[in-house]
Formats: sequence, structure tokens, C-alpha cells
Amino acid sequence: MKGFNAIGSLVIDKITCYLWFSAGLVPAFILGFPVDAEKVQNIVTYSAGAVAVFSIIGALYQAMSREGGSVAPVLGVFLAACVIVFLPLISQFSFFGLETRMRDKVLEVQAIEDRIRKIAAINARVTYMSIAWANRMGSPSAKEKQTLLDDVDKQIREFKVTEEERLRIVQPVVNMLKYDFFLDYRQIIYDYAGIRYGILVENARNEAPETRELRDAHSDGMGKYNKRVDISEVWRRLDSFNFGEELNTLTPTEWLNDDEKVVANEFRNKLVRIVAECEKKGGYTSEAAQLQDAITGDSKEFTASLFRVQIDKLKSLANPK
Repeated sequence: MKGFNAIGSLVIDKITCYLWFSAGLVPAFILGFPVDAEKVQNIVTYSAGAVAVFSIIGALYQAMSREGGSVAPVLGVFLAACVIVFLPLISQFSFFGLETRMRDKVLEVQAIEDRIRKIAAINARVTYMSIAWANRMGSPSAKEKQTLLDDVDKQIREFKVTEEERLRIVQPVVNMLKYDFFLDYRQIIYDYAGIRYGILVENARNEAPETRELRDAHSDGMGKYNKRVDISEVWRRLDSFNFGEELNTLTPTEWLNDDEKVVANEFRNKLVRIVAECEKKGGYTSEAAQLQDAITGDSKEFTASLFRVQIDKLKSLANPK
């Protein structure tokens, strides 16, 4: 029994030590000593765990001791220590029909606060960008728009907005994106028409019948093209806007030769693919942003690069063999 007495004394000493150590943290907070709250929480939890272990050992000692003694106080210490250890980890419990959710609710609220904070920051960026660019001749680059819209889309998905609702939210941006590329394609066609006519006029200075016929044919074709193409009402039907068909309407059949039509149709197909990818994403893709910035940066230079081979062929007609 002496062994049991020694063990019992050790258990009581350990319990007392951990209790005094944990209790000593309270005045440290009150007196304003710099104490890390997370470390304090860990120390108290570990101390309570140690108390629980030594308490159950003490309860066994009391039960096996010949001198007897009440086990209840030691078991009470054990249960109290268990409550201290496990209560912060409990997410839900029921008591006489009353259900309480604890830890998960706190974590959920913290996550919501973080998301709202991000949303507020993004909304502020949108507001400041809109105000900064209002009534100015310029506008943000497509790359800047892509970055901003990607941030907004990420937050929408984090809030678990349904896909149907997300598509409804992004639809105005997608419609304007299609309209912008529609206007870009139209600008490229008109830029090439100007480049082409300038070359044909220069070629016709040699007074050769062939070069004058090409110049006059281009002029007649442009007149017919301008009468056929009317984009004044396109913006009114953006919700039912078929991008590919609208580009077909813009593609000249009146004055482009066969080689030029191939280039125009290849570029048209590229735009249709890019816009389809933008619709799927709900905003600019990296390729779309890069292309639009290249076109709006200098459309004539872009057009000259696109039709480079055809331009060289037209220039060679100045000296027909």
C-alpha cells in the first residue's frame, strides 16, 4: 500500500501544480503583462489534459486503496478537466431537446466576414475605376478589365452563387465584350479598305488600264458595301446577338478578292472562338484581352500586319508584266 500512497501523493502534487500554474495566468492578464492569447489557450488546455490524466490515476488509486476514501472528488476534477479540454472543440450538442452549435458557427462567421471584406475592396476598386475613367477620352485596357472581372468572378463563386444566377450577372459584360469585338472587326475591315484603296490609287498613276480598273472596281464595291451594311441598330439586339452571323454581314463580298476573303474569314473564325470562350468564362480570357488591346492600341498597324501578304501583292501590281 505504500506504493499506492506514493502514487497518490504524486498525483495530488501534479494536479495542484497544474492548477496553480493555470490559475496564475489570470492575474497576468489582469495586470496587463504581455501574454500571447493563443499560447495561453494552449497551455491551459494542455494543463487541463494533464490534470484529467492524473485525476483518473488518482481515482484508481482511491478505489484500490485499503484505507478507502471517496472517489467522487477526484472524478469531479477529471470531468471538469475534460470539459475544459473538449468544450472548445465541440461543434454541436443537445441537452433536453435544446440543440446548440458553437465552434462551426464561429468559424463560419469569421469566413463570411473575410469574404465581405474582400467584396467591399473589389466594389471600391470598381467604383474608383469608374469614376477615374468617367468623361475621359481613354479607358482601362482589356487586361486591366480582365484582372478586375476575374477577382469579382472569384468572389461570386466563393459565395456559392448558382451558375444560372452567375450567368445572369455576367451577361451585360459578355454582351458588351461581343459588341466591342464586333466593332473591332468592322474597324479592321475599314482600315484595310483604306490601305487597299490607297495602294490602288498609287498603282493607277502609271495610267495602265488594268490598275485603273482595279481602282474603280474597289470604289464601286465600297459604295455597294456601305449601302448593304448598317450597324446602327446592332446595339439594340445584344441579348439575341449572334456574333458569327453579324461578322458574316460585315465581311465584304463586294471588293475583297479570294485571297483576302480567306484572311478575313480566318480572322472572323478566330474571333468567334474567342468570344465563345469568353461567354463560357463570363468575361475576358487572357487571349481575348491581349487581342483587344492589340487592336485598340493601333488598329491600322494590326490590320497591316494581318493582311501583310495581300498588301505586298497589291503593291506589285503597279508594274504589271
